[in-house]
Amino acid sequence: MSKAKILIAALDSKARIVSFNDYAQWLTGYTKSEAIGKNWFDLLIHPKDTDMVMEVFNGLFNGEETYWDFVNDIVLKDKTKVEVRWSNAILRDADGKAEYVYSSGTLTKNKF
Repeated sequence: MSKAKILIAALDSKARIVSFNDYAQWLTGYTKSEAIGKNWFDLLIHPKDTDMVMEVFNGLFNGEETYWDFVNDIVLKDKTKVEVRWSNAILRDADGKAEYVYSSGTLTKNKF
């Protein structure tokens, strides 16, 4: 595992995980094979937070700049919740269409 304590994940337009770095695996308890292709919301977001985080996700794809930086909880495999501060970016295809949300995150309180 890298010494950098930064979660990195990329999601496609359907919120499926397409990239999940070593620290994200270590922190969440999910291996790449368990995470890649899974829906981010189903895997890591508590149901009570789904609407709020989905609004942010959709807003990113719609170009709403207020969501470039965002803080929310994720639920780890062991059901522990941790708060993450995200920096988000949109990766676009050759035609300029939003293709992926690319996010890097750090824990707001260094629990680990």
